[in-house]
Amino acid sequence: IDATDREYNKSNVVDLTGGELVGVEDGDTVEFVLPATATADSEKVGTHNVTIPEITLTGADASNYTLTQPEHTDVDVIISPKHITITGIDATDREYNKSNVVDLTGGELVGVESGDEVNFVLPQTGTADSNQVGTYNVTIPEITLTGADALNYTLTQPEHTDVDVVISPKHITIEDIVIENREYDKTNVVNVSGGQLVGIESEDDVTFVLPQTGTIDDVIVGKYNVNLDEIVLEGEDSSNYVLVQPEKEALNVEITRRKVKVEDLRAESKKYDKNNVVKLEGSTLDRKIDGDDVYAVVPETGISENTDIGNWRVNVGEIVLEGADASNYEIIQPEYGEVMVEITKPDAPEMNINSYVSEINGEIVETEDGVTELPKVRLGDIVKIKIDIVNEGVGAGYIENVKVKIPQGLEFVKEDETNIEYEWIAEENGLFARIFEDNSELENDEVLYHTSKYSFDNGVDNELATSQSRSLEMVFKVTQEDMIEENLIVSTEVEQTDIRKESIAYSEGSTANKSDVEIYVAYTDFVANLSVKEIINELTGEKVNFNMANNLIKFDVPETELQDAKFKIVYQANIQNIGKTEGTVDSIVSYLPEGVEFVQNENSDWKLISNTNKIVTNEPFSIEPEKEDEKEIVVHWTMNDNLEAKVNKIMVISSDDIDQRKIVEVPYKKVEEEQIDKNAIDKTNNVSKITIFTSILEMVDTGDINITAIVIVTIISAIGIMFLNMKKRKISIDSMKK
Repeated sequence: IDATDREYNKSNVVDLTGGELVGVEDGDTVEFVLPATATADSEKVGTHNVTIPEITLTGADASNYTLTQPEHTDVDVIISPKHITITGIDATDREYNKSNVVDLTGGELVGVESGDEVNFVLPQTGTADSNQVGTYNVTIPEITLTGADALNYTLTQPEHTDVDVVISPKHITIEDIVIENREYDKTNVVNVSGGQLVGIESEDDVTFVLPQTGTIDDVIVGKYNVNLDEIVLEGEDSSNYVLVQPEKEALNVEITRRKVKVEDLRAESKKYDKNNVVKLEGSTLDRKIDGDDVYAVVPETGISENTDIGNWRVNVGEIVLEGADASNYEIIQPEYGEVMVEITKPDAPEMNINSYVSEINGEIVETEDGVTELPKVRLGDIVKIKIDIVNEGVGAGYIENVKVKIPQGLEFVKEDETNIEYEWIAEENGLFARIFEDNSELENDEVLYHTSKYSFDNGVDNELATSQSRSLEMVFKVTQEDMIEENLIVSTEVEQTDIRKESIAYSEGSTANKSDVEIYVAYTDFVANLSVKEIINELTGEKVNFNMANNLIKFDVPETELQDAKFKIVYQANIQNIGKTEGTVDSIVSYLPEGVEFVQNENSDWKLISNTNKIVTNEPFSIEPEKEDEKEIVVHWTMNDNLEAKVNKIMVISSDDIDQRKIVEVPYKKVEEEQIDKNAIDKTNNVSKITIFTSILEMVDTGDINITAIVIVTIISAIGIMFLNMKKRKISIDSMKK
């Protein structure tokens, strides 16, 4: 009988086979029934005795026999370890590291009987068929079983092809890439250099190809990230690597301002001018990129280190850049001494003077190129002359003194604002001007009376370059009272010095430094004459005969016609200009006698002043020399018993008349009647008076005439009206004439 050897299955039941009866007689039919299974002493791996259940005999002759059952030790069985497998082992995919060792994980035993305690120990690493990048089978070292029931099993080790691994290229980086900061060049290209691979395995042959340039997002000055083309790996081992391209943010560059300088900067040589200001020239920028809108603003002037003749360093000042692209550039300021200037000897100036009348009585005198017609003035006129001084020489210089010689007939007006402003100071044989710069304040002890405003020494820069000019003014009053025509000469003269304070002599015979102003002094003299043109009896319409002698007008009225007698009297005022120049009559003034009626619409040239008996002409009028003008005055006289004499007087008011100019404070202005001294004007030929009276014959007695109620009304301007009442009396003709 055999107990079939088998692998461990956690059971002690074993299969039985075989068996042969021993001791059956020949010919007997005896068989046996062998149990299919028996029980081993243990289910564990090992060689165990088998306990066989009872074996029974069968067959025709079985009853004749008794079977001796096998002993316990007669049959044994071998239980061998069970072969189990393992699945699910993983070789961890990884990047290339120049090794064929790979990490192992996972694993699951297949075939372990339920409830058995069996584990395994998986090696941490296996061996790939290659260390290069690729997919490879992995050789796994022996896996051992552990656990309480491990001896009952035998692990079938994984096949070489059961596990594979993927070795991928190793990711490496690159550092120390250098982006070269640079000046603005109007491109977006920057230079790239350097670089070092990080992560290469020892002794591997791997290099890289770095682009020589990168790009930025703009071309102007600023800080930028750099766009870089792909960096390529090379070398025998380069296929085992993949390069992580640098991020744009990691690559930085700064574009700085482009440094430029004015390459043609120079100081223009000049002749000595007493100052250290020099003219600068040049504006061309070196290194400027074509097409860019940028230019240098160079100061117009620089400062020389010295004012004397010689070669000197120049302080240029700050040069600035302007233009749409100026922010991309930086100017290199010139160093002190880089620009030099040559100061040479100066040319001589020549101060020429031209004087002329510019105003008369505040009215501007028209000029043409500084030339006026011979100006006419009268007594009392205020005359302003202008003195223009121009440097017509080659070099710059200064006005040292200006001398003005005033003839008799003209008087310097000390209180005039112009004379005060120009500080004319009286000297012997003339006047000298001394003027200081506008708004300057000088203490008394600082005034240099021997110099003019434009002098070299007055402390201000009053240099006159070629063609430059200065002007002075002087005001004087006409004091010539004689009734004569005369040309008065005002002489002006300029003294000069050059910018080195050296006196300059004019060429022999030169009169450029002298100038004369010729003024024609004339006069106007008005003569007034009042007469009676006609007397009309308004009752009869007939003209009345009258006698006139020594400004006395007499006409007879018959006693029978005396009552309600009314007469129209027409005066004639004759104004004559016996002077030498045209003049204006500002007005004629007359005071009407009491009892005389003035009708406005009969007197177009006159107007009656309200609430007075004063009449004046309506408008001023002019009269040329040796000419005359006439004005009529029409009045009405109603007599009745009013037989007073009627006295009328006219008075010429004229700011041009020489007589009135002598007695009026400001004669060149329009004169009002109230400004005139009445006593003084009564003694002139500007006043004319006429007296009209009547006579009535009561009887003829030794030639006497009875004159009744003669009243003479005398009108004198500014004094008023004076009545002379003559009582009724008899007077002789001779007495009347007196």
